[in-house]
Amino acid sequence: MSKARSGLFNETKGSVASRGCIGRELTSVQIKPCSRECIKTWEENENSELIGKEKKNLNTACIVFDEVTDKRFESVSMNGRMAYVIMCVEAFLAAQYPEKDWRFVVQKLWKATSTNWDDWSNEFSAIIPDVLLQYDKYDSKEFGESMTEDEFLLLQLLYSDISEGIEDDPSDEVNYILNKPYEMAMVYEGTMIGDGQESIDIITKTETILKKHGIPLPDYTKVLFSSRNEQNGWGNDFDGSYLSILLNEASLTQI
Repeated sequence: MSKARSGLFNETKGSVASRGCIGRELTSVQIKPCSRECIKTWEENENSELIGKEKKNLNTACIVFDEVTDKRFESVSMNGRMAYVIMCVEAFLAAQYPEKDWRFVVQKLWKATSTNWDDWSNEFSAIIPDVLLQYDKYDSKEFGESMTEDEFLLLQLLYSDISEGIEDDPSDEVNYILNKPYEMAMVYEGTMIGDGQESIDIITKTETILKKHGIPLPDYTKVLFSSRNEQNGWGNDFDGSYLSILLNEASLTQI
């Protein structure tokens, strides 16, 4: 099962600009209108002027920073960046819902670093709330390759009081953050990696959720071993489950 969702990656795919610059390097700065009303103001206002590289309007000035990069992950492969996003997802789930048993979800997540992303995305998308919660009952045709009926019921219960499965809505934080690894897998589908800025945008959005709740960010140095020099930037496959705080915590509990 896979998600065929029009406009899913409007925020990321092909993006060359991002608002804000804290902790990042700026390579260029432009002033652009950011809304229809802003454009209208620019066109109608005769007092706009060009100052250096910045076009300033007496009523509205909208700054867009182009080609924003995050140097932390400059040498890290796409697979390593995926691992970091998963680490962020785990940190959020563990901090916000420690009473929940996330092992099934986390096991599915970590398959990403050792599996072809096309195959993984088909399997993982089925367990994301905005897909799974569309169904009241288990459908073997839709979920048969991803989970059993018992696992389907387990996920329904897991999400029941924490997510409504609202697609592309940051206020539904569980659904939103579980979509980020999926977006990592899909954003380069059928394209070249290029400078990899789309993956950095996804990392930034994932980290923003953690920062909002005061959750410490994972140690990014743990994924530096996965080099962009491997597999044309994609990185070699590896079993990333050793990086999992939830799976390893569960193992220690059972000893």
